[in-house]
Amino acid sequence: MASFWQNIKVIIFKIFKWDPEAATKRKLLAQIYRSLKTISPPFYKAQGNEVLPGFAKAVFTLFQNLLFLNEILSRTLYHSDSYTAQKFWDFLIEVHLSEDDRVKKADFTYQNIKEKISASSSTHNTLGDIQKRFNDYINLFTTSEFTVVNEHLNEISRLDALCRYHYLSLLSHFDPALALNKTPSKTNFKSIHGEDIINDLLDLYFILGKFNINKGIEKNFILIIERAMPAKSQMLKEKVNKIIQRLDKLLNRYLSPDNLLNLMKLIKSNPYFTANTDSENKNFIEKLITRKSNQFTRDMDQAKRQNNEETILKDLSELFEQDSLVEVKGYSRQESSYFVNSGLPPLNLVKPMAVVKTFLLSKYKDEARQAIKKLLFESFYESKDFQKVFTESYHQSESLFLKLEEFENSLITEEKGSIAMVTKYIQDQINGKKINVDLSSLVDKINKSAAKTLEDQVNTFHGLAQSLKSILEDARNKNPKLISNIKTIGGNRNSELIGQILQIQKDLYALIKIMKNFTVIHNPVEEMRAPQG
Repeated sequence: MASFWQNIKVIIFKIFKWDPEAATKRKLLAQIYRSLKTISPPFYKAQGNEVLPGFAKAVFTLFQNLLFLNEILSRTLYHSDSYTAQKFWDFLIEVHLSEDDRVKKADFTYQNIKEKISASSSTHNTLGDIQKRFNDYINLFTTSEFTVVNEHLNEISRLDALCRYHYLSLLSHFDPALALNKTPSKTNFKSIHGEDIINDLLDLYFILGKFNINKGIEKNFILIIERAMPAKSQMLKEKVNKIIQRLDKLLNRYLSPDNLLNLMKLIKSNPYFTANTDSENKNFIEKLITRKSNQFTRDMDQAKRQNNEETILKDLSELFEQDSLVEVKGYSRQESSYFVNSGLPPLNLVKPMAVVKTFLLSKYKDEARQAIKKLLFESFYESKDFQKVFTESYHQSESLFLKLEEFENSLITEEKGSIAMVTKYIQDQINGKKINVDLSSLVDKINKSAAKTLEDQVNTFHGLAQSLKSILEDARNKNPKLISNIKTIGGNRNSELIGQILQIQKDLYALIKIMKNFTVIHNPVEEMRAPQG
């Protein structure tokens, strides 16, 4: 039961409409108001809930001081050419390695990897050694020093966001005639109602809430200037130093996060008002490690493929008895060279894809298909299980022509992820158009599609070769157990048919011997060796 005095207090509060919570709120707002009144020129006037010209002048001064820093960023870290920009980000990270460690990355380029493999007597051991040394190099970026480097790069990222803030949207409330695309000779800022700019203030606070102008920014700008503009470095470094000092004063005395938040609390008449800040940290170091690892993997794979291509020259000449291969439309040396010259990964399966296409057109298209078809449909099968396997192998090999055509069409069509579209994106970049597409990833996807197509083609031929192998071995028995009429299926020319089948099998084995250097052979029964006639 409420006490007598508690009841009296309730009655008094009702009589005088005294709300203790509202009183506390008014007291807190008064304290916030007094703290903002110490700023000169003043920011806020309670009467009319007005934000004053002094605040607009501070924001305008911020904009002016950021112009030069923004110019340097747009020429380096935020260059319109993403490749150029990435070089500067990598530089700001790699510069923290020792000089001896910095030169190590040259060991892991495609050319150096290829030379080491070519000069090696043991490819396997050489590849293992290169991989180990690359892992040791990458681990250099995982030390505590690079945690600090990553923090400093995040402040650069926030600085760029501050440079790109929509100043005109905010300042035009104070001066509708203001134009920021040219240097104004004078401004004519007027007081405005606070609620008119609350959304702009929220956006500005989001950036400035966690921003620290003294956290590595000047040091990184000096590094960039020395790298990109060495001839003017001393003058530019002095200019940056003065700008950083002015920004430090501005952002800590006038446009500090506390002052911005207090201004919004007064506008909202809510001392408990809070706002979000950009608290997310990007992991620049992890991105560099991932990018370098992906590039190293691509270069290692390319070097191994190139080495394999050089070792199969004799086998190729024996299989095709000709020098030229028929390249896949849209997946040729020409497109690959164009990509590499544009700073992209190569098309890394051009030759093996061309080998399979050449085999289809020169070795399997006509007589070979007819011979296998005759063997398939005119045989008396003693083993229904074998008949099923052989039939499936035949039909899968027949579908390879259509699948190759579909793959070629997917490359030349103007759809995202095709060779044609990557080429278009490259041309757009050359013409100065900004694209929001990771072209390296697109090329990687195309190569993965080619790898899947190649794997399917080769393993289809592997299955057919295994079926033919079983038939020819069984035919040597007095009483064949797979095809009972194998010795007479060709009539008077049975030996000719068997000879054709034997040659087809030899060609298939020769193809698979070559292609096992480039793809995975599923369920190999035994090491493939060409059969003897």
